[in-house]
Amino acid sequence: MCAKITTSAIAVMLAAIACSEPMSPPARPRVQAGLAPPARGYTITDLGTLGGGFAEARAINDVGQVVGLSETAAGEQHAFVWTAAGGMKDLGTLGGTFSRAFAINHLGHVAGVSELPSGERRPFLWTPAGGMQDLGTFGGGFGRARGINDLDQVVGRSDLPDGSFHAFLWTAAQGMTDLAPVVGNNSEGARCQQPTPGGGWRSLRHRRQSLCLHDRVSLELARGVPQPWFPWFH
Repeated sequence: MCAKITTSAIAVMLAAIACSEPMSPPARPRVQAGLAPPARGYTITDLGTLGGGFAEARAINDVGQVVGLSETAAGEQHAFVWTAAGGMKDLGTLGGTFSRAFAINHLGHVAGVSELPSGERRPFLWTPAGGMQDLGTFGGGFGRARGINDLDQVVGRSDLPDGSFHAFLWTAAQGMTDLAPVVGNNSEGARCQQPTPGGGWRSLRHRRQSLCLHDRVSLELARGVPQPWFPWFH
C-alpha cells in the first residue's frame, strides 16, 4: 500500500533540495571597462543554420549566447548554441533525429528536449564539458526542460504512464523531484531563477503561477489540461 504524500511533506523535501544546493550562483561576467558604451537602437544579426533552410532562436543569456533549433543539411532538427566568436554549434541529440533548446544560463549551460532512438522525447541538460545529459521522466514517453537558472537547477514537465504530466525540479544532487503534490497535475515548470527574499504564490496571466521555494528557487508554472501534440512547440 502506497503512503499518501502530504503538501507539508513535499515542502520539507523541497526545502532539503534547496539547502543542498550552493547558496549563490557563480559570479557573472563583468563588462570590461575598455569597451565602448552600446550604441542606441539595435541591429539584427543573421545567425545562420546548421546547413538546412530553417532555424529559430528561443533564448539568449546575459553574455550574448543564443540557443534554439536549426534544420541540418540532412533534414533533421537539432538544438544549437550560438556565440559571436564561434558561430552556431550543433548540440546533437540523445540518439534520435530531433532536439530543441529552450533556455540557457550565464554559464552557457542549456536546457531543452531531445529525441531518443525509440522516438520518445526526454528533457536534457547540455554543458560544454559533459555534453547532452538525459534527465529522465516520471515513467511516460515525453518530457522537456523549459528553464534553467545559474545554479543549474532545471524545471520543466514530464509525462506519467497514464498520460498526465507533472512539473518537475531537477538538480544534480537530488535528480528529478515531482512538484505535482504542491502545484497539481498537468502542470509545467516554465522558468527557473534565483528569487528575491519574501517570495510566495501570486497570480499571473495566461493561467500561470509563480512559486518561490524557500527563497532559493522560483518557478513559473504553466497549468492546464493536456494539449494536442504540435511538433513545432514540443
